[in-house]
Amino acid sequence: MRRFGLFLLSVGLVVLCAQAKGEKKAPCWMDPAVNRVNVEPSRAHFFAYESEELSRSAKKETSKRFMSIEGMWKFLWVKDHNNAPAGF
Repeated sequence: MRRFGLFLLSVGLVVLCAQAKGEKKAPCWMDPAVNRVNVEPSRAHFFAYESEELSRSAKKETSKRFMSIEGMWKFLWVKDHNNAPAGF
């Protein structure tokens, strides 16, 4: 009886080890915890001033090339582009 118990225990351990070895890790694109892979870190943005003097002031708002997107915006959602009003 003792031999039979040891035999069952060893067979069970072999089966468990085989299952553990057979487990494969899911690919990174399926892992919801992974946000970015092989991406360079963020860096500063650039702005093209008209002249060197303006660039030294470091105030983009003084440049003629600066455009603010702050303000009131109009949005209109339509299911199909054919339903959009002309000129909107």
